[in-house]
Amino acid sequence: MYADLEDDQYIYLVMEYVTKSNLFVLIKKEGSFTEETAFYFFIQTVAGIYFLHKNGFIHRDLKPENLLVNEDNVLKICDFGWTCESEMDTDTEGQTFEGQRNTFCGTLEYMAPEMINHR
Repeated sequence: MYADLEDDQYIYLVMEYVTKSNLFVLIKKEGSFTEETAFYFFIQTVAGIYFLHKNGFIHRDLKPENLLVNEDNVLKICDFGWTCESEMDTDTEGQTFEGQRNTFCGTLEYMAPEMINHR
């Protein structure tokens, strides 16, 4: 992210321009990826999630459409609309764990059936 701006109604996040669209478009274009290519994008996705979690954020709407791909095939996570700060709690033994969230959010097409049926 290069900058953030705010007006009376919106917050704007200024990110770099990416030339290859998003991972969903690439998957549709290719039909499928080799195991090596899938692993290449998977590792980048996990590294991005790790970075967010390490800095106290949870994305909550991660999907191929929200993974932008630049000309060097480097993934960039976008669409932070559902992102929240993580809440760390401590149990009776002093162990730290992620607090439970009750917000129903995300994209239905990517949710596990038990999440949809639970509501």
